[in-house]
Amino acid sequence: MRPEEFKVSYVELSADKYTDQVSVTDEEVEAEYDVRKSIMEEAGAGDARRHVSHILIELNDDRDLDQAKARAREAAKAIADGASFADVAAQYSDDLGSAQSGGELGVVSKGALPEEMETAIAELSPGTVSAPVVTDAGVHLIFVTQEDTATALPSLADLSDQIRADLTKARAESLLNEDVSKLEELLYEHPDLQSPAEQVGVSVVTTDWIDLAAANAPLSLPQVQQALNSEQVRQQGHNSDLIEVDSTHYIAVRIAEDKPAEPMPLDEVSFAIRERLKGELAMDKVQQLAKMAEKTIEEGGNLESVATLFDVEIAEQEGLQRGGAEPAMEVVNGAFSAPRAAEGDASPVSITRLGNGSVVAYQVTSVADGNAEPLSAAQQQAALIELGNVEGQRNFRQVVALLRDEGDVELYPSRLSANQGE
Repeated sequence: MRPEEFKVSYVELSADKYTDQVSVTDEEVEAEYDVRKSIMEEAGAGDARRHVSHILIELNDDRDLDQAKARAREAAKAIADGASFADVAAQYSDDLGSAQSGGELGVVSKGALPEEMETAIAELSPGTVSAPVVTDAGVHLIFVTQEDTATALPSLADLSDQIRADLTKARAESLLNEDVSKLEELLYEHPDLQSPAEQVGVSVVTTDWIDLAAANAPLSLPQVQQALNSEQVRQQGHNSDLIEVDSTHYIAVRIAEDKPAEPMPLDEVSFAIRERLKGELAMDKVQQLAKMAEKTIEEGGNLESVATLFDVEIAEQEGLQRGGAEPAMEVVNGAFSAPRAAEGDASPVSITRLGNGSVVAYQVTSVADGNAEPLSAAQQQAALIELGNVEGQRNFRQVVALLRDEGDVELYPSRLSANQGE
């Protein structure tokens, strides 16, 4: 059968479409720069970065402002007498969050501290301790430990390209959003895509005959595929809703024409049918030969007689190792699971079927014991670990079996599987 095919019409809206419709003047770029510069300045960008530490003497029920100032002066005297600011902070500061780290507040951004503290910080030179500073929290001693060189704010020339791109993008997205709102309504109001497309200035694209499941982008997108296979679009023949691919890309689809599934002409499928029939006949022949080979072996036949029956030569392969895939995994597994024959004898002839339907007759003609001596120390260690894992798993299974046989076990299927009842 030739699968059902469709011609699909769709319209797309994306911000890229509106970029050429937007212009940004030099004056607008300069005005935006001034706004951004004032915001950066207000946030302290461009100022020298100061690393600040402090000691806080809190006001509380047991300590008024005068007492707090007196304790602050006591702490300042200890620093003046040679004690480090960090040690004094650990002893005197009531700010538990910073006291244990020497009173360090780090690099403080503008507006992060009370105004009284920021004023004091601005007037301090690195390495000096402030006079007591009073805030609502208490009395502070402030220490500027380091001052980084001030960085210059970006110039208009530095930012103009980025500002122009940002303004262009924002205006294009604004136009896109207007058309998105308009197109959402038009898709409901019209029985086709042509009228809505014309009113928002886009073209309708119609594909050639396609299998929906094998459609190319953008029709291959999961959300578009879901819309195409919805009852609204596929069965009822309506426009889809406007589908948001991402915040700057939208699409609406409609089935323009459909062609039901139909039988393919014989000349187009005869080769595939012939190959399938040949495969089925070959499989039947293999099954017949396998049964004849099994009977031959039961009657005492050897590998040569099976080879004559199969009309093939006997192949010989040396050095098979456990877990190998040559000549076939099924043959290797069978060879290693067969009982070991006496020295000089071959194993009985065995027959196995491969995953592709083929049949192999084989026998083991000799076995060489494993030998760890040629292995490096690392290889021997890896082999021992693997053997330990195998033995451990075997012992574990035996213990579990013993517990099940002799233990008092009660099973709760509902706890083992949430859908046990189903």
